[in-house]
Order: sequence, then C-alpha cells, then structure tokens
Amino acid sequence: MKIRIHGDAIRFRLNRMEVSAFAATGRVESSIHFPGSPLCYVLQSDAALIAPHADYTEGTIRIRVPAGIATEWATGDEVALRAVQGPLEILVEKDFQCLHKGEEAKDPGAYPNPAALPSGA
Repeated sequence: MKIRIHGDAIRFRLNRMEVSAFAATGRVESSIHFPGSPLCYVLQSDAALIAPHADYTEGTIRIRVPAGIATEWATGDEVALRAVQGPLEILVEKDFQCLHKGEEAKDPGAYPNPAALPSGA
C-alpha cells in the first residue's frame, strides 16, 4: 500500500493483492520504520460507520470505511473512494500501472492502466 500526504489531503493506493486482502479480511496495513518509532498506516472496514473517517493515534494513520462501501469498492469496478472530514480530504484508490516509468520500475501487482489500453478495448 502506498501513502501520499499533501497539505490536508491523504491518499492510500492499493494494488490488486492488497485490494483482495482487504476484501477478504476487512483490513490491510503497511508501515515505514523510522529509527525508534514506526509510522503505520491502516485501511479497515467498519460496520458502525456511515462515512469514511480518518484518524491518527500513537504512530498510526487509520482510514476506516463503512463495510458496505468497502465491499462494493473492493469487489467492483469503482476506482476511488473519496470523503471530506473537516479540512481533511480522504482518498482511497486502486493503484494503476505507471505509464512514464520503464518496465523494470512497474509494480506487477498494480491494475492495468486504462490509458494504456488500445482504443475501443
């Protein structure tokens, strides 16, 4: 899972294996290990919610998504989930193959990029 933070916007991007794991378990997480303190980031399904919600506690950024919306996104054709929480913009996306990098830099688990498909496909 990739994380991008820019101003008051946070974006999680998941490849096919991560979306599949999220669909099966309702949770996927990753982390970066700074000396002495990791930063974890978690996407999880939550049946008690009616809208996506993000929080940060004890070194963990967590985005929780209502269970029904999570299932529809993970198993359907929808590319992104978007929400606004006060000043914070939340975005969860299926990660597409990059078109501007060489073959060796491409993530084999990423979704095929629709811009790379032949016209009419």
